[in-house]
Amino acid sequence: MRDLLRAPWSLFSVLVDRAIESRAHFAYERMIGHAYQFLNSNRIVGDYLEFGVYRGRTFRAAWRRIKKMGRADHLYAFDSFEGLPETTGVDVGPLFHGGKYAMSLAAFRQCVEINGLTRSRYTPVVGYYETSLTEALRSEIPLRKASLIYIDCDLYSSTKEAFEWIRPYLQTGTIICFDDYFTFSGDADKGGQRALREFAEKYPEFSFLDWLLFGWAGKSFIVNRRGGLS
Repeated sequence: MRDLLRAPWSLFSVLVDRAIESRAHFAYERMIGHAYQFLNSNRIVGDYLEFGVYRGRTFRAAWRRIKKMGRADHLYAFDSFEGLPETTGVDVGPLFHGGKYAMSLAAFRQCVEINGLTRSRYTPVVGYYETSLTEALRSEIPLRKASLIYIDCDLYSSTKEAFEWIRPYLQTGTIICFDDYFTFSGDADKGGQRALREFAEKYPEFSFLDWLLFGWAGKSFIVNRRGGLS
């Protein structure tokens, strides 16, 4: 009798888990939708940048919106495609460790191209940020100003490197979404919170307007750059 009951209960448990996961994914999809409504309404032109792409969930969501709205945004995927780097210092914690979220470039391409995203519309930038985000890269890719930046690299060290590199591409109206803003138990001296605060202190020409919360750990900001859109 127990065996007869176990199978239906196991199936029910799987269905519940999938429903919870689907609801969580909807929160991120909705965040991307709100961002592009803002960008379109304000006629903000630029490209989509994502730091830490894993299975391409939000990358695909961004493409669907770009395609639906007829926008010209090119999509850039910045990732090691080998998982997170080894964690040290303030990045040490229970959630993240070296190699977590590893996914090959080939597998990523397969995931994102199922929605009709052609290779002419997106560019992967492969490598850990300390070696891939270089000055030479700026001349190698035709990146315009940033319209939407999605940061899912989890760690303070990685987020800090990403921020330093994206600085020339920020404009008034750029949306920045942090997937993991409230991880590390919400500690403001870790993760994306620390990286954003230090960047704002170092470059006072930028300010970041609190915008929407999403999921259980996500937060978005609207960039204001002194001097306007340039």
